[in-house]
Amino acid sequence: IFFLIIAVTTGSGAIFLFYYGLNKVTAIVSTICELFFPISAIIFDYLVNGHLLSPIQWISAAIMILAVVEISYKRKKVR
Repeated sequence: IFFLIIAVTTGSGAIFLFYYGLNKVTAIVSTICELFFPISAIIFDYLVNGHLLSPIQWISAAIMILAVVEISYKRKKVR
């Protein structure tokens, strides 16, 4: 039952926001948002369930955020 609670709260919330946003933005923006999907799930998990990340998970999340920022920056630079 614990996994069901996690799926309904954190997973569903992140997916709902993503698909809601898809109707409002372009394909490029939605791709960048898709890359942030795991980060949004982490935020929902903290807000709803109060779970904190381990140090290695924090490092992984930071690397993921930096990668998305780098991709976005290179995209703007190419234009």
